[in-house]
Amino acid sequence: MTRFSRNLTLSALFLTLAFSCPLAAQEPPFQDGEYANLILNFRHLIKADLLHARMEVSREDNDYRAVITANTTRFWDSIYSVSDTFSCRFTPDVRPVDYIRNVHEGDYWARALCTWNEDASLLRLQGDKRNRPHRDTTYTDPVMIRDLINVIFHLRTVDPDELMAPKPYLMIVDKDLIDLKLRFVGREVKKIPGLGRCRTLKFAATMNTRLAGDEEDEHTVGGNSNGKERLFFWLSDDENRLMVYFTMPISVGTINGRTVSFGGLKYPFTALEE
Repeated sequence: MTRFSRNLTLSALFLTLAFSCPLAAQEPPFQDGEYANLILNFRHLIKADLLHARMEVSREDNDYRAVITANTTRFWDSIYSVSDTFSCRFTPDVRPVDYIRNVHEGDYWARALCTWNEDASLLRLQGDKRNRPHRDTTYTDPVMIRDLINVIFHLRTVDPDELMAPKPYLMIVDKDLIDLKLRFVGREVKKIPGLGRCRTLKFAATMNTRLAGDEEDEHTVGGNSNGKERLFFWLSDDENRLMVYFTMPISVGTINGRTVSFGGLKYPFTALEE
């Protein structure tokens, strides 16, 4: 399993990393039955659509369950097959409950289960991967640790004006802790291939690895930003706050993700221009 392919998979998931800090006493902007289909595009010497991804939201008891599946497109599947699933359970106020990661890329595989205690102050990670020993690790930090999908949905509930100054987040990716600082850049009309001209909220983020794992696995989410904003994403400027586009660098080239279709939204999608 190469560092590039790990970058690719985590970037595929990062395509959904695009939303922001809860608005008190308001209903979340998502609901049971929401889904979005996305395409992941890679740019380095060539420009190619590599992955299809789908995000689906459901209810699980009183909580929400969000599942992301990512698979290589038909052409690239014959060259290097990717079939990944990421699943996250969280409370209505977006407190993490569990996170399941199941990755199959070429002849590489990895599985991980993250579980939080009741107040989400303690995280336990249990993981296995091809040719690696079983891992069972506990993390604690004054800042709540979130998984990738949980960051997505927590971010969707934000008032963007609260992010005029960078807001810190702490995220677990594989076995590393990643410091994120997210900032609201401003409103922008952006042309999204397959979707159209969309009124959006633009955000930027820096990323720095706080706790690195094995050298081979280091910096799988685009490396350290060193204070530079390297991840950019655009949410629909309506009540849904749906992620419609993102871009981020990887070890070689750039990954772009775009939403091409959606359904089951809680509110009418009013961000498209006529």
